[in-house]
Amino acid sequence: MPRDQQPTPSTAAAEVTVPAESLDKGIVKDIPLAKLDGLVLRILQGYKLFVINGTTNAIPVKEGTWCAGFLKGKWHRPNVPQDKDMLAQFTDASTMVLHDKDFVSLGKLIEARRVCKGDAQIRNYTIVESPTEADPGFFTLEASKANYWEIQPFKIENELGTKSVSQAVVAAALPTSVWQGVTGIYWHVRWATCGLSPIKPAIWFSRNFSIPGGSAIQISATS
Repeated sequence: MPRDQQPTPSTAAAEVTVPAESLDKGIVKDIPLAKLDGLVLRILQGYKLFVINGTTNAIPVKEGTWCAGFLKGKWHRPNVPQDKDMLAQFTDASTMVLHDKDFVSLGKLIEARRVCKGDAQIRNYTIVESPTEADPGFFTLEASKANYWEIQPFKIENELGTKSVSQAVVAAALPTSVWQGVTGIYWHVRWATCGLSPIKPAIWFSRNFSIPGGSAIQISATS
């Protein structure tokens, strides 16, 4: 089965906050998080993921902050999608994406494009206008083609993590299903002649939260 495009965040995983010192066994890799000084992504055996605050002060994390990357990949349309294939799936105007470093909804992008260019399309989708009282510009999306991004595999060689692993590639070494709680898979997009087009996926923090000093928050599925 193909990998899901954007897992639904689970509040349960976000509530698992523990002392950082209790996570000193079964460590596979520690990866410092860029632009989040003092925070480290810790991978434990069994694909358990924690963000650890090694300082004495609380550190806030904002929605739309980058968490992890997938290395490289390529677009294709397989006859039978495999585990390494990620479907670039958009749902409606509320779907969040990354555009020019902004964490923004498709609705906002389409609205701005229409003001600027008069019309806007989304590649491989038909926009179905579905206005609501709260959002007159709301729309849903009907897929015309299924476009998959094939992940280039990346493996941490063994439990000691002897291979060099950076924040930019670590998501390719883990099952996409482990990203839960305050994280999600979102797509970088850009405007092209055929409309707004996905470029590649990445893991981003999906809401605002704060980690107390000397504590850790679990961001993987709790099983």
